[in-house]
Formats: sequence, C-alpha cells, structure tokens
Amino acid sequence: LEIKNAELAKLNQEKNYFLGVASHDLRNPIGNIISLVHILEDELGDTLSFEMKEMLQMMHDSGRDMLELLNNLLDVSKIESGKMNLNLKNDSIAGIIQKSINDNIRTANAKSIVLDYNIGDNIPQVAFDKIHLQQVLNNLISNAIKFSFGNTHVEINVIRKESDVVISVKDQGQGIPSNDIHRVFLPFERTSVASTNGEKSTGLGLTIAKRIVEAHGGNIWLSSEVGTGTTFFFSLPINEYKRELIPLEFIKR
Repeated sequence: LEIKNAELAKLNQEKNYFLGVASHDLRNPIGNIISLVHILEDELGDTLSFEMKEMLQMMHDSGRDMLELLNNLLDVSKIESGKMNLNLKNDSIAGIIQKSINDNIRTANAKSIVLDYNIGDNIPQVAFDKIHLQQVLNNLISNAIKFSFGNTHVEINVIRKESDVVISVKDQGQGIPSNDIHRVFLPFERTSVASTNGEKSTGLGLTIAKRIVEAHGGNIWLSSEVGTGTTFFFSLPINEYKRELIPLEFIKR
C-alpha cells in the first residue's frame, strides 16, 4: 500500500507538472489571437459587415474564455504542487474590496445591477496576499452578477466577528437548490442553476477561491434560498503572520 501511494504521489506530481507547462505555454498564443482580433477591429472598423463583426466578437469571446480556463488550470497546478506562495502583509481590506467593485462595475451596469458596499466600524487590518485575495473577491462578485437577474442589487459587506474579519457577497439571484450546495466548491462541478445572460464558467473559480482563503487561515461558506438569492461568506483571521511567504501545500492533505 505504501508503494502504491508513493507511485500515485509521483504520478500526481508529474500530472501537475505537465498541466502547468501546457497551461503556461498555451497562454501566449491564445493571448496573441485576442490581440490580433482587436487589431482587425481597429484597422478595418466600419468596413466590416455586421456578420464579420459578429464573427470577430465570437473569436474574441472564445479566446477570452480559453485564456480564463488556462489561467485557472495554471493556478490549480501551482496549488496542488505547493508552488504558489502567499505574500502576506497586514493592510486594510477596504481598498482591495473597492478595487474589485471597480473591476466589476461595467459588467454590473450592463445588467442594471447595483453594487452596494458597506463596511463596519473599527475594522482592523488583516494579513492577506493582495493579488490572490483580489482573485477571490473578483470571483465572488462576478459570480453574483453572473447569476443575478437585471435590475437587482449585489451587497458586499464587511464586519468584525470575534477574532475574524468576515466579508460577504449577497445577491438577489436565483438561489442554489439545497441538494446542489455540496458541489459548489468542487472542481469542474456545476450546479443546476444557469447564468441569467448566458455567461460561461470554467467550474474552477470557487475551488481556487476556497484554497486561497484556507491558505490565509480563513474559511469560506454560503447560504442560499431558491428564488431569493445566495450569500457567500469568507473570513480572515485578525492576527499578524511572522513570515510573509506561505506555500499553498494544504491541498495535499
């Protein structure tokens, strides 16, 4: 049994290596395709027929979706191999949340969704990796927009609860059936709830978000009611880390 476990561990490492290499090497050509589409749109402009503009838009959207998938696969590969590090520094959570709101405001406006932001009094600084926590926030906010109907609200709230800072993202969307909730954080799993405007998902965003939050020493969870909406919560501990670089090796457990 020990020999088999060692063989499986070695095969898993090799899988992560090849997955990482493939994802990394494919990003550049996909990025080039997206750039070329932009150049064609700028250079040809009004000379394009409606059908040609639609085809270029389809090429752009497909390339963007592929790039997002490759980025997520690369993240998963780094996490599983323990090669993704967190650069933890004590800072205010308010600025990074505001940036995530700004990053998603255009998508929200396109669906007439209002992003409401409320932060409690006396919220202390917490230790977090700015780049990776931004990834978590963008995923939760974009998902709330993606699965909400137009002319609704998404609420982002920050409170202190005992020794944690708790951030929540609440939508007025469709809600998730109780028998689907256990699948939410599993890789490549999708619930029976469809996005309201045909938006696509790689099925990896919440899995990666969970790993990142747990690496910060926090937790992530949700509550949902069909027909009312879903609220995602995640916590960050209020304490100072003595070292700034923490490898994400927890996924190996």
